[in-house]
Amino acid sequence: MFGLPHFSGRWLFAAFLCIGMSLLNAPAWSAEPDWEEAWKPPKLPEAVTVKPEGEVLKVAPIDRDARPEIEQAAAQIDSILQAYWKENGTKTVARTNDHEFVRRAYLELAGRIPTIDEARAFCDATSKKKRGQLIDDLLESPGYVSHFYNYWADILRLKERPGRDMLFDPYMSWVKTSIAENMPYDKWVNTLLTANGRITENPATGFQLRDAGMPLAYVDNTVRVFLGTQIGCAQCHDHPFDRWTQQEFYKLAALTNGSRFSAKQVLFGGMGEASFGPDDSFSDSAPVSDSPFKNEDDLIPNLGRLRYGMQMAIDEKKVGGGIRNFYGAQTKMISSMDDEFRLPHDYQYDDGEPFDVVEPTVLWGKIPEYAENADNRTRFAAWLTSADNRQFARNIANRMWKKVMGVGLVEPIDDFQEGNIPAIPELLEHLTDEMLRLNFDLREFVRLLVSTDTYQNVAVIYDPTAAEPHRYAGPALKRMTAEQLWDSLLTLIAKNEWAYQRPTAQDLQTVYGLDMSVLDYEEFEQSYKKIGRAHV
Repeated sequence: MFGLPHFSGRWLFAAFLCIGMSLLNAPAWSAEPDWEEAWKPPKLPEAVTVKPEGEVLKVAPIDRDARPEIEQAAAQIDSILQAYWKENGTKTVARTNDHEFVRRAYLELAGRIPTIDEARAFCDATSKKKRGQLIDDLLESPGYVSHFYNYWADILRLKERPGRDMLFDPYMSWVKTSIAENMPYDKWVNTLLTANGRITENPATGFQLRDAGMPLAYVDNTVRVFLGTQIGCAQCHDHPFDRWTQQEFYKLAALTNGSRFSAKQVLFGGMGEASFGPDDSFSDSAPVSDSPFKNEDDLIPNLGRLRYGMQMAIDEKKVGGGIRNFYGAQTKMISSMDDEFRLPHDYQYDDGEPFDVVEPTVLWGKIPEYAENADNRTRFAAWLTSADNRQFARNIANRMWKKVMGVGLVEPIDDFQEGNIPAIPELLEHLTDEMLRLNFDLREFVRLLVSTDTYQNVAVIYDPTAAEPHRYAGPALKRMTAEQLWDSLLTLIAKNEWAYQRPTAQDLQTVYGLDMSVLDYEEFEQSYKKIGRAHV
């Protein structure tokens, strides 16, 4: 469709003539050109060329004293792999040299290539411990935070504007800050699944708001991402390739957000609750007592004044209609709401009838005792993130293995099922044990993997279509991501390794954290002009 344009001979002749004339008029090349004069770096924004003053992002320190323990644990992984290679007659590969390793380590842990000075400093060092020291330095750098934020942003499907009236800046900042603070993975996920309130006050609500109004898609995505299990096909019928039934899907969906995925919102036309069920039905009624705002006695009159002032400004063309989107972004919120959850209208199996109420139930195991009497959403999160739910630890161990080694022990990484046997079951279970031993410390787990001799071997080419399975003799050769390429280009031409970063949640709070119960329209408009127009 987008092939090369067709040129006639006359046009080609004219083009060559123009090129020739330009060459004739160009200054003659000297035998030794002045390269500094011949090429100048592009003029870049100050945000790139100038480092900001002070600490850009505080990264939690790594435990340097734990390095011997990490190396011992890494040797155990190598031992399992060596036994596997011997059993399968796999040829070992050479160890990377320092030039190869420094490039790989920077790309893997900081998301960019090293500078010339960084590469030279590492290669010239003579210490036998320099590889471990480099790994620890990179894991403690802002580059690690930026790189792993990009990784998780893809998995969580982060976007600035997931909906017309949702701004995700606070949520995006919270994800990055959580990585910088090295929040344990189980706590991190539990927080995402149980967060309540407005995104400006509790940014973790962004994960649930991402699928607001789509409760079935929400449970499908949540189980796929955090348990590596695809149950989505059971939304419409019993799973054709796995053991999950449609009944089981709906029973689990009843746990994900109470009975519904609920987003409370002060609607432009009045006070209401945007509540979506499995049939996408919409309700526009909510008592004032459910309001997320303070000063409930003055709430309705003040919101009425706000809406009136806003509509007058729109009618008089003082502001655009996009101000309504900004208004909605300030008011939408999440809260728990236990209610009945029913089978779909077209349910056709013998174990139930259309519109039957389903009992909230987990897919396997049981809900931890401490959460048995909690609301449904809390029960779901407690079950999913429990150390006793081994699949939770197994899934993230496999994800991190693929992140580092290029090929998961289970592929696809989000399709654990009885027929999809791990490439090396013993290794996957050992990695799961390590994840639990480290108490879901993802950074420490990555530190462990990149400290193995296997990771530090020369990369191997893996063809997924080949009959021969991947033996993990070394990390699979893989392409740079778009973000790695971009950050590497900045490394070559810029002096600020933390360029073009978004504002923090704290920076945004003064603008986003608006108390609608006391705010008049003029104050609201000023906040909108300050930041809203950049998003609407």
